[in-house]
Amino acid sequence: MMQNDKKVRGDFKNYSCPVPLIETKKLIDNNLPGTSFIIEVKSLNAKDNISAMLDDLKYEHESINKGDYYEISFTI
Repeated sequence: MMQNDKKVRGDFKNYSCPVPLIETKKLIDNNLPGTSFIIEVKSLNAKDNISAMLDDLKYEHESINKGDYYEISFTI
């Protein structure tokens, strides 16, 4: 089986919810297992909503406060 080394970045800092949540779900649905993601959002609400969705989907993820935005990283 080939390893998927694809990395996807989603910059949703200029959007409010529900756009970051919807767009993150689209990215997940349109990529293969093994894909790594870095999602950037400005609001705590967007970070929390994406984290909750990733918990529901059973994906391990990490959130980092970058000062003026949050970075969420995970692999599907």
